[in-house]
Amino acid sequence: MKMKTFLLVCGIFVLLSCQAKESIRIYAYPASIYDDARCSVYQDFQTDLTFTFHYVGGKITDLRSGGTKFFVELPEELKLLEASLMDGWKKPNEHYTSFPVSPAERDGRKYLRYELPVPKSVLQPALTKPLPGGMFGGTTNNLVVLMVKLDKPMPENSKVYWETVGQYPYQGEFRIYPVKLPEGKLPKTRIALQSQTHLPNLGYSDSAIKEQIRLFRKLNISAVNAQMPSGPNQGRKELWKSAGFSFYGGGSLMHVFWSDGKDEDSTGKAEERDYLAGLDGLRSKGVDRRAYHMRTFCPQAMITPGRYPYRKLIRLGREAAEAGSMFLDIDIEADLCIMCYCPECLNAFFRFSKLPPEKLEPEQLVRKYPEQWYRFRSEQTRLLYQALRNELKGDYPGIQIGANTVLHRFGEDFGNLKYGICEFAEDPRLMKESLDFIMADTLVGGLYDAVSVDALALSSSLPVIAIPGSSYCVGYSHANFAGRRQTAEMTGDTYGYGQRYEYHKLGMLHLAANGASALRYNIDEACVAKATAEALLILSNVEDFYLDGKRADDQIGVTDLTRGASRWQLDSSRVRGGIWKHYYDSYCGKVQSRTHQLNGEYLTGLYNWDPFQTKKWHLSMKKLPQGKWYLTDTVSNTRFTVGGREQWSSEELEKGFAVSIPKASCRLLRLSRKPLPCHGTEDLKCEAADKPVYNQYAWRQNKQLDIGKFMAEKLKRPLDLIRRYGGGKNKDQNRKVEK
Repeated sequence: MKMKTFLLVCGIFVLLSCQAKESIRIYAYPASIYDDARCSVYQDFQTDLTFTFHYVGGKITDLRSGGTKFFVELPEELKLLEASLMDGWKKPNEHYTSFPVSPAERDGRKYLRYELPVPKSVLQPALTKPLPGGMFGGTTNNLVVLMVKLDKPMPENSKVYWETVGQYPYQGEFRIYPVKLPEGKLPKTRIALQSQTHLPNLGYSDSAIKEQIRLFRKLNISAVNAQMPSGPNQGRKELWKSAGFSFYGGGSLMHVFWSDGKDEDSTGKAEERDYLAGLDGLRSKGVDRRAYHMRTFCPQAMITPGRYPYRKLIRLGREAAEAGSMFLDIDIEADLCIMCYCPECLNAFFRFSKLPPEKLEPEQLVRKYPEQWYRFRSEQTRLLYQALRNELKGDYPGIQIGANTVLHRFGEDFGNLKYGICEFAEDPRLMKESLDFIMADTLVGGLYDAVSVDALALSSSLPVIAIPGSSYCVGYSHANFAGRRQTAEMTGDTYGYGQRYEYHKLGMLHLAANGASALRYNIDEACVAKATAEALLILSNVEDFYLDGKRADDQIGVTDLTRGASRWQLDSSRVRGGIWKHYYDSYCGKVQSRTHQLNGEYLTGLYNWDPFQTKKWHLSMKKLPQGKWYLTDTVSNTRFTVGGREQWSSEELEKGFAVSIPKASCRLLRLSRKPLPCHGTEDLKCEAADKPVYNQYAWRQNKQLDIGKFMAEKLKRPLDLIRRYGGGKNKDQNRKVEK
């Protein structure tokens, strides 16, 4: 018996030892986005490559103590200029310009082997189980970023190799290929371009930042994210400012409802009544993520001058403005049901709704008055934005205040608000008087984001900033992509994001046609920059239709004549064959077109989001004025003739014609009275379609949105957490509300 017990104890010890064994995983960005591990690099500009560090087993608090070293081998044509080390979110970044280097050889080619710094700690775990479909994975604060540049031509089959040696060995590789941007100046567009740059935050040299400024000026980008005004990079924004860039920001404001642990400033400290009262009837003094107190401050206190939360709001807003932000978009994601049920909020609710006051428990209140509560909570958020406007516009007259939000369920009718509903207390249609713009927080990507922005732009009079590409696929740059990659590896799936260049270009053109007044995205790879440049050449010729014209979608009928099934039907990848195909097939529809009218001319965009199949669509132009027309594709600069004739009659256009749209691409057909410059011609046949017109607005389900059911779903999570953890965990911090 003693022996059995001994063996059992030994077995448990061995099992625990195995489970606790430490190791690391390293993922390279942006190469890990792709299933074939590839990455584009600039021929004429610098390129940054990011390596993120994750632990397996126990946390690694001192990677360097075990003698672990990190090596990267680059083709001799690709020179390492500098590197930055991020070793934690709040720690100063380390910057390097010289490295131990030795010659190496790979596949008969000359390489250079660089020894690079490693993070001391590795605090982000690799996944132990696959993420559910919509999750991102954790953000790592431990990474090494290399700035490289070609100094002579490089073969397209080149690779980058890396490895760690010592206590935590790991290795990998990815393929790189050169990309050249169009020669000369690119046309400036009225649709503004904004882009992310993380260089100043990572401690790069002035010369590296100036090099990225050169790239962004080449692409006619006008605004970048504002840098924090503290730390080792203080004042770096002056490099961008002197080059003519403006800034967007407001990231710190997403934490406005959270306690910083001090809850005081030079003007005083928070009072008991400043903390929100939750569904469980407790004041939330401190954030308890395991339970349910995910926010701290009362929204009514946030909009009341003189109160500590109000002072915090204005302080964070001023910090963002003083950092240079002219576009202040705020991602607060104020919860609809968690906050707040204190006496002040309840009194404000009954005043706003004009309902007779009654004593109801928080859950009962939301269930009895779901729409009134939804509108009230958005009103509180509107007043928050209004407070910012009132306090900032005097000192910063050019500042623009926007909400980072988006509509969901936009196929359902929500009465006078038209289509869709907001997941948070920030419905832009209920806040328009206090906003200057909307930052469309689209996360799915592909066709879904395009249709979502269309629904948002048609439902609101505010300008919309949209995101080509997608954070679902790209993962907010290096922050979240690793979780998606790890999930694909663990499930044996492919990731399915191989057409980044094609989708970015298509997204820019489709989102502009859907009403976006500005486009914002990460220029983190050469192929994205090339797609941007090519899209600019097209947008400059057609954007007047979007900005000055009017929608005329009802003047065109589109019929899908495509024969055979697309390979997409067999695609099982996580993004392209899963998330995107779902919306493509079941929700948004295969055929997407947009028609605009301006000064007696028409522009019709045909957008094919299928990555595998060229489409054949029949177009019938209706209600056209009589006379002769020229038909030109402004993407390929091809003039379409009919029976060898350059001019089309209005009768021929109404009868229609069939045209092909290449995979993951679009055609923009312009009807004009005068011939436009072109590079060639293509003869089309005038013929009627033998199938009915495709309903591209099938996502409008003619179904009334059930606000009661929606709010009940929003209640479910916090109520489940309250049942699981008993409400506020710390009774000394979370106290009953005095009625």
